[in-house]
Amino acid sequence: MQVSQHLWCADSVPPHWSPALPTGQADLLLLFTSADPTAAIHNLTQLFPATPLCGCSSSGEIQQQRVLDNSTVLTVLRFAHTRVQLVTESVNGMGDSYQAGARVAQQLRQDDLRHLLVFANGISVNGSQLVAGLNQTLAPFSRISGGIAADGERFRHTWLYTADGRFSHHVCGIGFYGQHLQVRCGSYGGWDPFGPRRRITRAQGNRLYELDGICALDLYEKYLGDYAQQLPA
Repeated sequence: MQVSQHLWCADSVPPHWSPALPTGQADLLLLFTSADPTAAIHNLTQLFPATPLCGCSSSGEIQQQRVLDNSTVLTVLRFAHTRVQLVTESVNGMGDSYQAGARVAQQLRQDDLRHLLVFANGISVNGSQLVAGLNQTLAPFSRISGGIAADGERFRHTWLYTADGRFSHHVCGIGFYGQHLQVRCGSYGGWDPFGPRRRITRAQGNRLYELDGICALDLYEKYLGDYAQQLPA
């Protein structure tokens, strides 16, 4: 397996990837951006016309040891033996999230499936229900990772990107196949407790309405003070 990361230098003349992209065929292109990636994606489809490409909008991009904003970062993957398959599914509202996950899983389910990587729009998809649909359809298979597209601090629009364009109500699933691939996952959480412990007294799905009988938004505004004016609409 070979992995390389590249930054799209949009303001250069001509625009280019830094460092330069590897020559030859690639097996998968992963793209994350908080900028407009139209030119970058066009360039990639010219250089790698047969390579699956998937990515999403973000709230900052990671390239090597750097965290960037308003950039487009590409990861190029090559495998010696592993096969890759990419599918996209539209999501007809939040209530379709579970079934969308099931549809993605059904298309990618094969005997030699080793890992599933999933990306979804952050505003139009219920992530919890999406994962439930994936898990139920693939059980007992559970090697699933991925994430939800972001929109910085704005919470207005999130996008999925493929070689066919950008999508606002979709799920993208990438299946990795073959016995040679080994996948390991790690995570780190940076949250700290804030305020007293409270009980959720009203919620619907992943929407929180009340804590200890008090409107959740009122509590947020109380603790945030002047910063409450910056809450997403």
